[in-house]
Amino acid sequence: MELPPDIALLLGRLRDGLLARGGLVGIYLYGSLVTGDFSAARSDIDVIVMVGREPDNAAISELRRLHEALAALAGSGGVADRLHCLYVPAGFAGLMCAIALAGCGPVPTVTVVESDGFAFEGGSCGIVVKVTNATANTTYEIGMFTTGPTIELGELTTNSSGSINDGTVDYPSANKPRQYSNLYVSISTVQGAGLAADQVGVAVCLPTGLAA
Repeated sequence: MELPPDIALLLGRLRDGLLARGGLVGIYLYGSLVTGDFSAARSDIDVIVMVGREPDNAAISELRRLHEALAALAGSGGVADRLHCLYVPAGFAGLMCAIALAGCGPVPTVTVVESDGFAFEGGSCGIVVKVTNATANTTYEIGMFTTGPTIELGELTTNSSGSINDGTVDYPSANKPRQYSNLYVSISTVQGAGLAADQVGVAVCLPTGLAA
């Protein structure tokens, strides 16, 4: 899915701001941006932000400041004024999509199936991932993150069904595989708009430049 440059920039800044505050599970686009009838002049930018738990008053204040900062950024072209974010606790995202956002369709998923390889000093490691519900025949970025910015690992392309089955991404690492409680895998467009994330539930090598 090709996003307009100003919207891709806005969504990338939203993603980075949410990652910096912690608790982000995934960011999902819906509405005209994904149905193909988006108008750059009048359409809203509809986003579901899946978070680990329901935001409390302090978190709501943080999110308000984040959106105010996005709106104030020079060069945004006014697109931030049309950004509509629905913040949903992870356990209720599917229900919200089915009831409140009728017709938004299944959201993309990304999962690490297994670790591929064993890293040594100056070497590399890899992961095998599964992706579903993405756009068919489209190249996406696969990344990892903990509490900060995402480390991009590499690109994979979906098949004609919008899936990636046992896709392998190799990346620099100097760590032996182990399981991390705060490590997530992500899928995003090549323009940087995050689509989905999932906690890594298997032992993997930590990418170079990423702190646990």
